[in-house]
Amino acid sequence: RGNGRVVCWGTQRHGALGDGSNDDRAFSNTPQGVKSIRDAVEVAVGTSTVCVLRRGGKVSCWGGNSFG
Repeated sequence: RGNGRVVCWGTQRHGALGDGSNDDRAFSNTPQGVKSIRDAVEVAVGTSTVCVLRRGGKVSCWGGNSFG
């Protein structure tokens, strides 16, 4: 979005929407804002994992963690 915020959509499997919950939910086409991220520079997305490079070099990830 260019404003440092991140939105996610899809299923909530493995916490992939980044809302802090881990409950499975049906697929949603409606973007959900990730409230804890306000300083994103880049986003990398996998099947059930999201990682965000933040200003200052910190990285935050959420979702599936099958391989650590």
